[in-house]
Amino acid sequence: MFKILGNRWVFVKLISIVFLSIIFLIGETHAEEDGNAFVDYVSLYNQKNQPMNYKADDNAATHYQKAIKVFLKAPQEIRYKYLHIWPGDLSKQNVQTIRQWVKSNSLALEYFTKASKKQYFWTEKKSFDGSVLGILLPDLAEIRDLTRLTCCRARLEAMDGSIIKAAKDIETVYRVGNHFNRPQQPVEQMLGMSVKAQAIETVLMTIQNAQIDKKERECLYHSLKKYIDDEEFIPDLLAMKLICLDCLQRMYIFNQDGQRVMDEQSSRKQLILLRLRCQGLMMLGYVSVEQRHKSELVQMDYEKAKELLTKGLEQLERVMVLEAWQLNETMNQEQGILQSIQESHPLLNILAIEAINLKFSAHERLRAQVRALDMIMSVLTFKENKGRLPLNLSELQEAGLLEKVPIDPFSGKPIEYKKLDDNFTVYSYGLDFDDDGGERKVQFSEQNGDLVAWPVKKYEETVLKQK
Repeated sequence: MFKILGNRWVFVKLISIVFLSIIFLIGETHAEEDGNAFVDYVSLYNQKNQPMNYKADDNAATHYQKAIKVFLKAPQEIRYKYLHIWPGDLSKQNVQTIRQWVKSNSLALEYFTKASKKQYFWTEKKSFDGSVLGILLPDLAEIRDLTRLTCCRARLEAMDGSIIKAAKDIETVYRVGNHFNRPQQPVEQMLGMSVKAQAIETVLMTIQNAQIDKKERECLYHSLKKYIDDEEFIPDLLAMKLICLDCLQRMYIFNQDGQRVMDEQSSRKQLILLRLRCQGLMMLGYVSVEQRHKSELVQMDYEKAKELLTKGLEQLERVMVLEAWQLNETMNQEQGILQSIQESHPLLNILAIEAINLKFSAHERLRAQVRALDMIMSVLTFKENKGRLPLNLSELQEAGLLEKVPIDPFSGKPIEYKKLDDNFTVYSYGLDFDDDGGERKVQFSEQNGDLVAWPVKKYEETVLKQK
């Protein structure tokens, strides 16, 4: 059974440090050069990511680096939890501190906005040890923080009545998210989806809290919609494929007969590195992956392992096009295709876990939020036109405000809409795949809950508001 991990961006840098430390502790695993040269998957990765005619100024990465260089992190006194709160719900002192922080980062925001308008590809995927696992990632934590800064400015602008300026900052954030879609590594794709979700949440927070009219609301809405090409956010597995293929060839050495055989100790090292790259220690029933597959690792020859890995990757890629609710059903099948993929080789087991985590916790959540946004806008327009809230989704369709009912990827049914006394709620079933009546899941809690898009979460309870 899969163990789906949360999107814990707080630990990205820590994981990177641990990852590097482990590598230096255990050393590299190389095959001996015996006429059978390794495939240079790092170069192959770069070929897939970098255009033929490279000009530094046309690359968003160059401008991201400039923004990061001059970026000043948020003052300690406001901390990042304050940056998710509508400014009107904060004390005057905290609002002033945030304003000063935003102002001090004018140059960083200028570079960041410019970067968002460029074509993105990282200048070069450099590896310190020649392996795909050894590729150093860009400064993702800083890019995430710059998106927070941009969203902060957008909320301040909206609170001050500058909706057009706020819409432009929201556009910037969504464009940045699009840069990290594919064919990036999973952690980069996670960042891209998280950034897009921030943009959507900023729009909804502004609509709920700011005094805006229909024209301004439409301005905010279209600042996102023109960048949302489709809703089929399918995880790109290119980086995962290259990591696994490279990892596989490094898990084998030559014996005295010149045949590739599995070296158990080296295999364990590669699995450790791959697990760290997947942002956590992957366990199956409290038995480590390498112990569960110990006999297969010792007995399986290289060609057989490569055949299984290639076949499994093709199967996994096909599985990724399923809706979340369909994928969940497949996961629960004891003899299903996902179980077959996981059990065929330990590398495929780790890859499948990461792919499903990426699909559920990032891509499908974002798709649910995009669809919920459409429904919320339709409900607000209906209320403005009719002077009341719609009783159900049929009324929205009859009024010509919904071409088709948005489907919740976690249920296969329409996104939930419920009319309340003087308000309404719109939500997706979320990661537990069941209806909890619109109750939010408490962060870092094991309790069930829904992915609620409206009303937007109020944060006053987490911070004592000073009068």
